[in-house]
Amino acid sequence: MRKLGLVAVALVACGDRAPAPNAPAGGSASSSEPIQGQAAVAPRHAAPACPLAAVGSAAGSGDSEMEPGTTGGPPTYTGWWFDLFRHRELDGLAPNDFIASFFTGDTIAYAGETEPELGVFVVDVGGAPRLTVGPVATAYEYQGPVAKRVDDAAAKDLPAAERAAPWAASYAVAASPEPRMLVKWWPSNGDKALTVQTDAKLGKVTIEPFDHHRVAMTSQTKTVKPGTTSFAIRHKDGDGMEGVHVKVASSGFDGWYELGEVEEGVEVTTGGFAAAGSGDGSAP
Repeated sequence: MRKLGLVAVALVACGDRAPAPNAPAGGSASSSEPIQGQAAVAPRHAAPACPLAAVGSAAGSGDSEMEPGTTGGPPTYTGWWFDLFRHRELDGLAPNDFIASFFTGDTIAYAGETEPELGVFVVDVGGAPRLTVGPVATAYEYQGPVAKRVDDAAAKDLPAAERAAPWAASYAVAASPEPRMLVKWWPSNGDKALTVQTDAKLGKVTIEPFDHHRVAMTSQTKTVKPGTTSFAIRHKDGDGMEGVHVKVASSGFDGWYELGEVEEGVEVTTGGFAAAGSGDGSAP
């Protein structure tokens, strides 16, 4: 199962604003219009001492998920994201890349957008500071020759170096460097322990099996040195375990790995590490 990782967040508008018609109890309704497969998020401002709506804080309230088809039925596409579209999976999963010209001179100036990024925002009004999460547009500018115009299809092949987005430096966070390691665990083959193999001193590594909502079920931390380090994990059918979270403290790296539908297992190489006998993530 793949989780899209989009979380709906609502802020209660209190004081000088009345709840909107048909608003859920304890909160106000806010509208968002799907644009090219992307949510236009416009939360209302929170007044002092105005708490978050229950819909924004309920566990799993914003999940959007895809379940693969089986012999018992076709694939399913559930959650608020797919509910936005008339044709659920066709529109909800359609590419949202686009580009448009806005000025022609010696060159043609374009504005475009690629896949949205995950935005994390700190709300420090109406109560204790908390985080909200949601999709954020990834916009850019491009200067191209007059002799050949660029359309949506051609824009997908533009080199990253030619997509100018200087404003992104004010809010974008660089990805944490990937540690050199191989994470391997095949419970479907009887493995009782997850192993981390590396040729580097990774330091403190935390392993957390997680459930359907990516909530940690257990947690254990070990100091990982060059070689192989084992983490014993208890897992049985029906216990709700759906994946493993791997956190490397020294680099700030977080890896979220799902166990798979057909054969439960994880086998992932990061940081360019090449281990003898390591695979590509398929069952051995």
